[in-house]
Amino acid sequence: MNLRIVREDLLAMLYRLEELAADRPLGSREATQALGGGLLVHYALWRLWQTKKIERRPEGLRLTEAGRRKAVQLVRSHRLWEAFLVQYLGLPIDHVHGPAERMEHFIDEDLQRRIKADLDNSRLDPHGRDIPGEKMANDAS
Repeated sequence: MNLRIVREDLLAMLYRLEELAADRPLGSREATQALGGGLLVHYALWRLWQTKKIERRPEGLRLTEAGRRKAVQLVRSHRLWEAFLVQYLGLPIDHVHGPAERMEHFIDEDLQRRIKADLDNSRLDPHGRDIPGEKMANDAS
């Protein structure tokens, strides 16, 4: 379970950097350090490369289409859960990232649709970031 979560955290991190149009992608060392280092993170990175979810290029790590599809699902889950926590549980915006960071790994497409149906028609999470649409997430599947 820990390995899966670290792999997914790496994918989501690379996707968020793409969203920001970062000047350059992270290198393997930077990505590993961003998640605290250690053998588990190194192994997770290697597995993502081996399963063709990421590519190692001279300029840094890049998501493949398969990796991007998984990352979109994770980011969608995260942002929907943040919106749900604010709208239905009344949590302050600065208290929703941590719980969403943990829950994003366990929200499937059915639960995503149910959460989205319960939310207002907003296309933004409580922080003002786009929630990837269901079509984008399905195209990513």
